[in-house]
Amino acid sequence: MFRRIGKLWRLWELYTFWKSFTPAGYAMDRAFTYVLDRLRALDWVYLVLAVLLAILWALEGLNWVLQAVLAISRSLGLTTAVWPRGPVLGALGGITLGQVVWWLLAGLLWAISVLRWLAALLRRLWPAQAGQAFVWVSGTIHGRNFVHRTGGPQAPRTTPIPSGALILCLAWLADALILAG
Repeated sequence: MFRRIGKLWRLWELYTFWKSFTPAGYAMDRAFTYVLDRLRALDWVYLVLAVLLAILWALEGLNWVLQAVLAISRSLGLTTAVWPRGPVLGALGGITLGQVVWWLLAGLLWAISVLRWLAALLRRLWPAQAGQAFVWVSGTIHGRNFVHRTGGPQAPRTTPIPSGALILCLAWLADALILAG
């Protein structure tokens, strides 16, 4: 137990050393800080829901592999194990074509949702639009110097919900329909 804690501690020290004393580590740390500073609270909610759906989707796929192995074992007479019955477990016990279709649709919608969210995040990381020029006007009014910027990129438009959230809701609905199918 203490050896594993010691190994983790050494890995943390190596990571900290690499991050603090190498140019690549410094650049990586600054890049992560830059990206994390631009995530909104709703982006974090979106990420949590997307990760939960991905875990649930993977567990359902593993469950069906287990169901196939159990079915083959029962048909060969190697086991008499029966999948437990219940409101949720009973629905996951047998594989139907409808469940497979909803499972595949949930995975496809999840992937589209995450790609759309990543594209919107990348647009938010570089808010300046190409091809727009700045005009700097400087001068003196009543003995005071001033500099004024006109043109250039406007303040980035923000939407209240993350891009891809509606598609993620549809993916959750497709995943919930697995239990009904």
